[in-house]
Amino acid sequence: MNKGEYQLRVSMIVAVDNNYLMGSDNGGLPWKGIEKDKNHFRKYVASKTLLVGRKTFEEMDGWFQEHHTPYVLTRRIGYQTNSHTHVFNEIQDAIDYAKEKTVEEIVVCGGSEIYRLALQYTTTIILTILDSCFRVGGEPKFFPSIEELKSFGFEKYKEEYFKPSVQNEVGMSIIWLNRDRHLVPGLRK
Repeated sequence: MNKGEYQLRVSMIVAVDNNYLMGSDNGGLPWKGIEKDKNHFRKYVASKTLLVGRKTFEEMDGWFQEHHTPYVLTRRIGYQTNSHTHVFNEIQDAIDYAKEKTVEEIVVCGGSEIYRLALQYTTTIILTILDSCFRVGGEPKFFPSIEELKSFGFEKYKEEYFKPSVQNEVGMSIIWLNRDRHLVPGLRK
């Protein structure tokens, strides 16, 4: 691929409940043991560059493999991780670095503040909706609803439904949303 054809793609992968709850300020996911979603996440992010916030990165400690390239976004100046990880204090710096390295895709994996900051750069959202309502300790964190995402130019183009099973106590839908690149303010440059 020559430089003239190169275009960075930014996607998000996120799981929510029926109320679009994705977590809390205490960290972690409000649910456990939903293998279908866990496997879907792992398969999608394999061998990709992952953008996460510092808290999410620390919660996922030990999860990242050599085939992942973590980009950690933090307000902490001088934050240190291993040599396999890149640390940024501004999201634009992470985007610029990815472009410089001709990264094909950055997958935004949370937390809530990182999703909010990255929305202006995102062309694809892979949204898992768990067919249940969960409670969290601490302040709940929500992802925008499909209707809200439509107001940003996203359109649903694919949906798969999975019934509850022995491995997954709740049903779930995986919904793919896209928007035209020209509608993405952060990638126009």
